[in-house]
Amino acid sequence: MAAKGSLQKDAQKEEKFFPPNLPKSEIISDKKKHLAILNHNQKIRANYHSVIIVAAPQEKWEMMIVLRKCIGNAVKRNLIKRTIRETYRNTKPFVTTPHGIIFSVTKNTGHINSKEFKEYLTAILTKNVEDHK
Repeated sequence: MAAKGSLQKDAQKEEKFFPPNLPKSEIISDKKKHLAILNHNQKIRANYHSVIIVAAPQEKWEMMIVLRKCIGNAVKRNLIKRTIRETYRNTKPFVTTPHGIIFSVTKNTGHINSKEFKEYLTAILTKNVEDHK
């Protein structure tokens, strides 16, 4: 009986798979890289509600999320970060050229619609690649 119950629990754990965090090589933590993307001559700048997106083509994918504390408590900030990370992960397969992306949230966004945000980000990055060919 105990073995049957543990098999059911294992099956439930497999169904609830969440993707791991981003690899450390994809996270921008260096101030020099951050400034290099901001000062890049082929950068794009776009707004999605109160999320400012700055992206520049690079040789590998990298991203950074900048949030201010005035956005809300830690729960709200973490929800926004999780949504942006998930959108970033889902957008990468649809864009052929790697980019360095900085997401800057300036004020409370409320709820970010993941599907709409993903489509917006994909459109911006693919348009950027086509413009600079």
